[in-house]
Amino acid sequence: MPLSSSFDFSIPPVGIDGNTKMSPLAIAIVEAENRDSWSWFMEELMNIVGPPRGLTFMSDRQKGLLQTFEDVLEGADHRFCVRHMYENFKKKFKGLQLKIELWNAAKAYDEVEFNKHMQKIKDINGDAYDWLVKVPFYLWARAHFPTTSKCDLVINNMCESWNSVILKAREKPVITILEWIQKHLLRRFKKKKIFYVIIQWIGVP
Repeated sequence: MPLSSSFDFSIPPVGIDGNTKMSPLAIAIVEAENRDSWSWFMEELMNIVGPPRGLTFMSDRQKGLLQTFEDVLEGADHRFCVRHMYENFKKKFKGLQLKIELWNAAKAYDEVEFNKHMQKIKDINGDAYDWLVKVPFYLWARAHFPTTSKCDLVINNMCESWNSVILKAREKPVITILEWIQKHLLRRFKKKKIFYVIIQWIGVP
């Protein structure tokens, strides 16, 4: 998200809290989204969060980020957002049935169901099947996610939601942007705290 001719706004990692709600983890202003900036950002994040083993990260294959996972986040589970993957897929392979079967394959919980939908894709279009096979299944198909991961999400809608929120601040000066985000998060945390106090007060489990 360009701020000026000199800076980009790094897409922040957005986590999921204990109530399955969006929880932004960190913000950084960088010159560009590339391998160096992502490596620095992730190293600083891991200094706070701790060892990456057991954590699950989802990306849309940003420039420089794939190599960062190999260099900095060894032991973490990495996967691709299927929505972004499908956007690339449909540039070459169009059709409603292919779309349906790709999503069914991605969301299948067991390999039998996954293989069934992959076979349907192969029957419809062999080239589309070959395109998908080139992407390691453990990066996008739920049936192949490592058992160490406790997250079964296949899309990163929370990142998209957060990015839509901070669009209001994108044209402001750097310091103003950070202050705007800080105030927004403080208001959000306050509303969430009040909400959960009310939930406990009325006895909702």
